[in-house]
Amino acid sequence: LANKLMHPSSVIDREYLVRIQGDVTDEMRSSLLKGVVLDDGIARFTDIVDGAGEGKNRWFYCVVMEGRNREVRRLWESQGVKVSRLKRVRYANIFIPSHVRVGQWIDLTEREIQDLCMTAGFDSSTYTRMMEPTRDEAAQRERHDKKLRAASAAPRRPKVPVRKRPPIVE
Repeated sequence: LANKLMHPSSVIDREYLVRIQGDVTDEMRSSLLKGVVLDDGIARFTDIVDGAGEGKNRWFYCVVMEGRNREVRRLWESQGVKVSRLKRVRYANIFIPSHVRVGQWIDLTEREIQDLCMTAGFDSSTYTRMMEPTRDEAAQRERHDKKLRAASAAPRRPKVPVRKRPPIVE
């Protein structure tokens, strides 16, 4: 499922919140929406919406349909502006909460997984098979849970008191 969803050939929209340093003109927007020639072919945004900010630092919500390597950054930089911040805020119909930091993840609900399967073109029988854990996955989860239980039940080491040196008397 993940491979099918993330492959650039899939036409799943990915929305990003982008902070741009530099002036963004209407001509730039038009060019980015029509398409720009990059090293690996033509790329474009399907939507660009103003976010917050004024002057040289402005935020934009941008939607791409492919997800090629560093595509959003390369699109903006082709217009002569610098991307100073980039965060994915939506993937298909899944909105990513703002509290999720780099390297963190959230568990999706069963309904969200089912929606992603349908978006990827899988039928309901494929979804049902995917949700059943294999023996290896079940055993791995059990080992992980066992380690967590053991770690939380382990007695804590008492703090060692700090010994004071006797004062030096001359």
